[in-house]
Amino acid sequence: MKKLIELMTGGSDNKTLIKRATDQATRIKLEQESLLNDLNRQLMEKRAKLDQTLDLGPDQTTSLRSTAFDPKALVNEVQTIKVEILELEIQIKVATDTLTDWTSEDK
Repeated sequence: MKKLIELMTGGSDNKTLIKRATDQATRIKLEQESLLNDLNRQLMEKRAKLDQTLDLGPDQTTSLRSTAFDPKALVNEVQTIKVEILELEIQIKVATDTLTDWTSEDK
């Protein structure tokens, strides 16, 4: 976290300032990790929703899943979910890169 602390202190060697910056950097790191966990959870939920949406098998062996099947609605829903998944993957990449950058030991 040296890089993040350096950004907050501006290179000062004031011990009080460094201590406060270290505390803040720790809190920032925890929040960034929490953000990543939330994004990963949302991604898992979207992937599960996509699997459920694409499950077009019959509910019973004697009937089709739905008598009012709407292919257009299915295509639109699948498209929407896939775009949401891609957006979440991008957010996760950005959040991961940010965490890596902030927590690197290089100045």
